Amino acid sequence: MSSQTLPGSLKISVVDWAQSSRTLRQIRTSVFIEEQHVPEALEWDGLDTTCRQRSVKKIILNAQTYVLNFYQKAGFKISSDEFIDAGIMHKEMTLLL
Repeated sequence: MSSQTLPGSLKISVVDWAQSSRTLRQIRTSVFIEEQHVPEALEWDGLDTTCRQRSVKKIILNAQTYVLNFYQKAGFKISSDEFIDAGIMHKEMTLLL
């Protein structure tokens, strides 16, 4: 596992899906499926088991527009116009490591 502490005490850790899947699934179920009402079929797209160790130089995420400031404080930059994902407005954001 590798990790990097970002501005604002945000810590990103690279973990192995097989070893951490139970915890990761609990977090994602709580945040996205239960709180955000994202359909399970969209959240569990089958791509999680393809996680592998690599030298990450850039993180790209789709942030809900109401939390853009949270990610900006961590150093992310907006890199797209608004778009809808799972019925929620988002913008793509990028962080160079």
